[in-house]
Amino acid sequence: GVDLMVNSIVRDFASRHYAKRGEEPGVLALLAGGMVSSTAAMLTTYPLNLVRTRLQASGMPGAPVYEGAFDCLRQSLRADGVRGLYRGLLPNMLKVT
Repeated sequence: GVDLMVNSIVRDFASRHYAKRGEEPGVLALLAGGMVSSTAAMLTTYPLNLVRTRLQASGMPGAPVYEGAFDCLRQSLRADGVRGLYRGLLPNMLKVT
């Protein structure tokens, strides 16, 4: 989804940029585009993955109980703010890059 869309946009931009110079994008430009698209996809989908993980753990001993995805999102925002939706993002980013 998001990854492929961003990758396509970045690749098209790089192709136009290099075409003006009479060149084709090199391997490093293509790899950088892939990293940008993966990062963009992770930034947009990570909060949803966090909610999914919290819902799966809901009701287990020591874990909060949620009434659904919106309740989980609301409680998470109330407890930790927007920053809390990205808790644990850095290790996942390092795994991708």
